[in-house]
Amino acid sequence: ENRSASAFARKGKSKEDISEISESPPEAPAFVLPVLDGITGLPAEIVAKRDVDALVQLLVASSDLALHMQIMFALRNYATSDENTRARIGKADGIQTIVFAMQIHRGPEPCNALLQELAMWTLWNLAMCPVNSVRMSGSSALAATLDAMVTHVSVAGVQEQGCWLLVYLVWNDLHCRQRARLCSAQDVVYSAMCAHPHHQGVQQYAQQCLHHLEDGPNDREPLNLAETVPTQALSQSIFLNSLRLLRK
Repeated sequence: ENRSASAFARKGKSKEDISEISESPPEAPAFVLPVLDGITGLPAEIVAKRDVDALVQLLVASSDLALHMQIMFALRNYATSDENTRARIGKADGIQTIVFAMQIHRGPEPCNALLQELAMWTLWNLAMCPVNSVRMSGSSALAATLDAMVTHVSVAGVQEQGCWLLVYLVWNDLHCRQRARLCSAQDVVYSAMCAHPHHQGVQQYAQQCLHHLEDGPNDREPLNLAETVPTQALSQSIFLNSLRLLRK
């Protein structure tokens, strides 16, 4: 079984009534970031000040995968902190900049898969801010997400984060939902389920995504999803190997 950044321990959460999600934002799963110093190469003053504007500018100014990976780790950390920081990242054009990084690192290499996964992880955290959700619907996030899922169909972490980001994109946005259908999002999500039949996160979030992509009103009968169970923690050696790949 393929494992990557989100294939480590999560706290179990029950999705008792999926129909409720049509009336309120999706409840974020408790993904846990591994113990990894992903911001060693960033300017100390930027990290100390949590200067998201400077981080976004650094990302735009470079095409280096290793630097982009470090910036993505930092932005993901900041995006999970509070609503104000999420809004600041969005205002700094962080959403389209992250999508830009996804587009220039779209190859099938394993290190690209890790960046795609972290990028989508960051984007759905940013989408928790209502203003950012509007910004995201007008960006290329949907296309970049589907492209990453098609390119890295064998990587469970990419599929898991991709499905959860799709939930955020389509759950309450009819226009984005229609665009997703036209872009064959349902086929992409079905492929994720087939490729990872025993991965709890992929199966659950894929079903939830398909629920929102279905035709019909929002008051459909809730899906009977099993309670999320913790997955095996990803060993630190896998991440160290990812860093070695980046430095080659």
